[in-house]
Amino acid sequence: MGPVVWESRSQWPSSWTKEQWMYFNGRFTWIYARDGRIGCSICQEVQALGPNRETPGMKFQLAKEWVNTTVIGSGDLKDKQNRTLRKKIYEHSNSKGHKQAAEVLQVSQEQLLKTIVSEQQTGCHLATCNVFRTAYYIAKNDRPYTDFTELLLLQQLNGVKIGRVLHSKTVCVDIIDEISSEMKKNVLKTLVVGRVPFSIMIDESTSLGQKTCLIVYIRCSVDKSCEPISFFLDILELSETNASGLCDALLSCLFKHGFDSLYMHECWVGIGTDGASVMLGRKSGVVTQLQVKYPNIIAWHF
Repeated sequence: MGPVVWESRSQWPSSWTKEQWMYFNGRFTWIYARDGRIGCSICQEVQALGPNRETPGMKFQLAKEWVNTTVIGSGDLKDKQNRTLRKKIYEHSNSKGHKQAAEVLQVSQEQLLKTIVSEQQTGCHLATCNVFRTAYYIAKNDRPYTDFTELLLLQQLNGVKIGRVLHSKTVCVDIIDEISSEMKKNVLKTLVVGRVPFSIMIDESTSLGQKTCLIVYIRCSVDKSCEPISFFLDILELSETNASGLCDALLSCLFKHGFDSLYMHECWVGIGTDGASVMLGRKSGVVTQLQVKYPNIIAWHF
């Protein structure tokens, strides 16, 4: 609590001038004045926290006259009153009870600040989760990105906390990309850790920039309770379009996504391609080169 400067002379002790009050109030910021008497704002706040407030290792008694703002100077002359007031102020500032009360108040304020920050972070996290679930709904149900903003507005009208940001359709695209990326990482990690057999499907295509690309799909059975699934793994721009270039690009892609040579040697069971000679050539096609390294691969033409 900062210095409290009262304009009414009746607030501070009558033996003090305004300058004296401002001096003591500035030096001892916890001094509180009321009806010509002084008290301690720190002790008052600690007392308000609860009776016999204790923290581990701390047991103390608060001075009632400082808590109740009843401290006055004694004596019939102003000088005597001022001397006794100064003595009481210094004694109280150095008292064990006052010092421990200050520590308790500081700890209490720090805990309150931590609680407020934690609640704010929790609220922001929950609002972000609501936004991400909405974006996931858009992708899962093949809805247009323009529905994203309208769905968020509807939820807000229904009392759902969605925060103040991440509401545009452009952000929806980024969120869906992030979700799909994390889901793909989790699926691929499950494959490698569980040593799940898999197959690869590849096909050449052309990008908007007229560059040759290789589209890579993976087919596997992630869950024994359902049929095998096929999902997009990656799209690669090719610097070389011969069989060796295609083979190197495919292997680099698999290594990048966490597949290791031992896992591929044990669990790579198939590859599907079109009928191009660069893919199925008997002497040096992509499939032939891969079967030399991974003999369990069975090729089929789609």
